[in-house]
Amino acid sequence: MSRERLVLAFGGGKGGVGKSLVCSAVATALAQRGLTVVALDADLGAANLHTLLGLVHPSATLDDFWTGRVPSLEDICLPTDVDGLRVISGAAAILRSASPRRRDRERLLEAFFNLPVDVLLMDLGAGTHENTLDLFNLAGEGLIVTGTEPTAIQNAYAFIKGALFRALDQAFLDEPDARSLVERAVQARGPDRIESVERLLSAFNERSPAWAERAAARVAGLQMRLVVNQALPKDARRVLGAVGVVCQRYLGLHLPLLGALPPDPTVSRAVHRMAPVMFEDPEGPFALAVHALVETLLVDARRTSIDQVLAQIASTEPTLEPLVFGPPAPAQPHSVAEALKAAGVGAPRAPAADPPEAEGAPSPVEAPVVAAAAEPAPEPGIVAAAEPDPEPEVVTAAETEAEIVATPEQAPWPEPEHEVVAEAAPEPEPEPEVVAEPAPEPEPELVVAPAPEPEPEPELVVEPAPEPEPEPELVVEPAPEPEPEPELVV
Repeated sequence: MSRERLVLAFGGGKGGVGKSLVCSAVATALAQRGLTVVALDADLGAANLHTLLGLVHPSATLDDFWTGRVPSLEDICLPTDVDGLRVISGAAAILRSASPRRRDRERLLEAFFNLPVDVLLMDLGAGTHENTLDLFNLAGEGLIVTGTEPTAIQNAYAFIKGALFRALDQAFLDEPDARSLVERAVQARGPDRIESVERLLSAFNERSPAWAERAAARVAGLQMRLVVNQALPKDARRVLGAVGVVCQRYLGLHLPLLGALPPDPTVSRAVHRMAPVMFEDPEGPFALAVHALVETLLVDARRTSIDQVLAQIASTEPTLEPLVFGPPAPAQPHSVAEALKAAGVGAPRAPAADPPEAEGAPSPVEAPVVAAAAEPAPEPGIVAAAEPDPEPEVVTAAETEAEIVATPEQAPWPEPEHEVVAEAAPEPEPEPEVVAEPAPEPEPELVVAPAPEPEPEPELVVEPAPEPEPEPELVVEPAPEPEPEPELVV
C-alpha cells in the first residue's frame, strides 16, 4: 500500500460547536464511497465519538492499548454500523489520555499512522493544549469547525493562531534564538512584541535568511479550511469574512471556506438515538451538504506522507518554557470582535440604502460585541474600520437554504504571500495611533406612559316621578226631589 494517506484533523478551539458530529458524518460519507476509514477519538479525556457512531459500550479503548491488555492498535479498531469504518475510542481512559506520557503518545501515533487504510481521521478536543495542536499539525488537511456565534469564531481564530505558532516553535527546536523570536510574537503586549507573522519573518531574515526560509516553508505547509456548522451559506460567508480577514492580515494565512452544514432537525434526532447522523435522513440537507464537502476533499485534498509524519512525531517535544496559546490575549479578541462587527456577525444587517446612524443606540444583539471591543487596544496592522478584503471563493455553486452543492473544482492552494528576501528588512512602520471611539450612548430607556384614567361614569340620578294630579273628587249632587204628583181632583 502507498505510504501516502488522506489524513484529516477536526479542531476549532471551542467545545460544543460540533467537531465530533462533523467528524463522524465525514467518516461515514467517506466509507460510503468504498474507502477504508479509521477515526481516532483524540478528544483526550472527553471522548464520545463512538457514541455518535452507534457504539454505546465500546468493547476496547485506548486504555487497553496503553496498559498492554491488547497487543496492537488493530485490536481496538472497533467496527461500526458503517461498512468500512472503524473507530478507536478513548472512553474509560480519562486520567491517562488527558495527559499522556510522551512514549505513550509516540507509540499510539506510530501505530495509528501505520494502519493499512485509505483515510485517517482525528477528532480533537477543545482548547489549545500542546498535544491538541501537535496532532492538528500532523494532518495534511486541518478542518476548523466553528459555529456562527462570536465566541465560537474568536476561539476558532485563537486555535488557528496557536497551531501556527506551535508549528513555528517546533520548527526551531535546534535554534534557541529563533524560538525566542517566536515567543516575542506570541506574547500579548510589551515593547519587544512582534505584531504579525510578516514582521516575524522579517526578524528571522535579519538574523539569518535560512531561518526565514525555514519559517516561510513551515507556514506554507499548514493547510486549513473552514467548516461552519449549523449555518446557511450566507451566514458562513459572514463568518469567513470575519475570521478570514484577520488570518490574512495578521497571520499571513489564507483560510478558504470548505462548506456550510445547514440546520437540520434530523441531526438532533440522530444524536439522541445514538446513531450515525448520515443514516437518519440520507437525502436531508445536512447529509447532502456533508457529501458535497467530502466530494471536494477527495478532489483536491493534500495527501500526507506517512514517513514524513513519523519523522515529525519523533522530533516533536514540549516547549522548554510552554507558550500560552489559551483563550485569546486581551489585545487579540478585540481584533476578532472588530472583524465580527465589520462583517455583520452577531448584529442585525441594516439595508444598504438606510444605514443606522452613528450615534444611534445599539441593538440588543450588538451589545455583546460592543462590550468585547471596549477593552484593550487593537493589534497593530488590523484596522477594524477598513473595508474587509474580498472574500475567498466559496466552494458552493448553489446557495439554497436547504441544500449546498459544492463544486469539485477548487482553486489550488495559494503560495505564501510573504516572500523571503535576503536584504535587510525595512524598519517597521510606526504603530498607528489608536483613537478610541466614543462609547455609544446607552439605549434610551423605554418609558411606558401610564394609560389615562377613565373619566368617572356619570352618576345616574333618577328624578322622582312627578306626583300625579289628584283625581278630581266625584261629587254626586243629590237628585232633585221629584215634584209631588199633583193630586187628582175629581
